[in-house]
Amino acid sequence: MDSRTFRPAVFNKEKILTRLLVLIICTPLLGYAQAPAGADPGRVAYEKRCRTCHGASGEGNASIARALKVELRDLRSPEVQKKSEAELKRDMLGGYGKKKPLKLSEKEVTDVTSYVRSLAKNKK
Repeated sequence: MDSRTFRPAVFNKEKILTRLLVLIICTPLLGYAQAPAGADPGRVAYEKRCRTCHGASGEGNASIARALKVELRDLRSPEVQKKSEAELKRDMLGGYGKKKPLKLSEKEVTDVTSYVRSLAKNKK
């Protein structure tokens, strides 16, 4: 049999996980593009720092959650929305579980907190 014949694809778990990790790391870099004038600063910061894991609307990215073996809360849920401003800020800045602490300025934290509040109002 000729060695150049068809060979079935072999899935290499390490290659798949490496590519997924690269995707997770690189996706937030898309958010570093210049924001349009007048853009909501909370949304801009959310897009840069939070969207990859928490999704465009705060619903949580299921594929990221599965890959990291974590549960991502829906940021629009009553459970999250009933938290105080201080609790939301603590959750953003504090690392817990597999979540690393975010490095955000006080203004960015306030802006993202306001944006997270707005997600519940826009929930479809």
